[in-house]
Amino acid sequence: MRHLRKTALSRALAAGIVAVPLLAIGAPANAQKPVTLDFGAIFVGSTWYQYAAAMSEFMKPMLPKGSSITVRPYAGAFGNIRLLERGQKINLGVTFTTAGNWAIKGIEAFDGKKTSKVRALTGALDEAYMVIIATKKSGITSLSEVRKTKRKMNVVVLPPTGLAAFGTKVILEAHGITYADIKRWGGSVNTVNIQGAGNAMKDGRADLWIHPVAKGHPKVTELAQTTDVRFLDVEAEAMPKLQAIGLPAAKLPANTFKHQPTAKNVVGMSSIIITSAGMSDDLAYTLTKAIAENAGGLKKRMRGLSYFDPATSWRKTGGVPLHAGAMRYYKQAGYMK
Repeated sequence: MRHLRKTALSRALAAGIVAVPLLAIGAPANAQKPVTLDFGAIFVGSTWYQYAAAMSEFMKPMLPKGSSITVRPYAGAFGNIRLLERGQKINLGVTFTTAGNWAIKGIEAFDGKKTSKVRALTGALDEAYMVIIATKKSGITSLSEVRKTKRKMNVVVLPPTGLAAFGTKVILEAHGITYADIKRWGGSVNTVNIQGAGNAMKDGRADLWIHPVAKGHPKVTELAQTTDVRFLDVEAEAMPKLQAIGLPAAKLPANTFKHQPTAKNVVGMSSIIITSAGMSDDLAYTLTKAIAENAGGLKKRMRGLSYFDPATSWRKTGGVPLHAGAMRYYKQAGYMK
């Protein structure tokens, strides 16, 4: 039976949508009426899409019969926060601690607009990193070398709803490279989806890709296995500038990916699950319980979740307040006083 469930989940992922029987957003978890939830992730096939799909499967048995949850392939770290703040399209979503922190403070990508209606169910699901990947064919060995030689390079970047686009821009700028510089030196900056980014790197149309990843990230793992690439460091001169805007220093462990035999100095963050402050306490409690009490099963499904520890992760939300229902679960579980 377990094998059949895994097979069904795999088929659903391949089809691009996961619909699992799940509660309406204001209903208590112990209500008899079924509920319908939309879980915002990002692109089909992404790490977050797979996280949401696996969590949804564990949520199903804890919700009223006839309930449903659909994993939505949008809208990324910033987009999911904005949709929940406006009460549109999704009822819960995935984001990064860094994005959540900026949203609460109204800084950086949130342009002075503070977020007040978003709450966290869990924190620190994984350890994520902004990796800088160059094709070996490009000859790029460091970003400082690009700046000094004004090397022509073609950069791919994902749409601006998530941390990938903003992170790419600020990491380059921290190394003294602007998009205008890249174009002036004969290169390009092209916005593509994640499939397009990987393909462009493989076939030589792109030289550089900066992207947030957790261990086992499907597209970066595939790229490293099929293409000669080089993982670059965030250099010492750039690190203080990135830390100053809430991107903390981190170490990408050696051999996280093929062609990466040594640890890399990068900036990091963690994935968290968020919802609206308007979600009922009972429903938030039930969803948090489903995630926390199936931590072992989630770790078996996804390599990136190997860091998840419900006993401590609730503390690491990037400053996003915990939902009252989530707090109730952590207190009853003995994790929180």
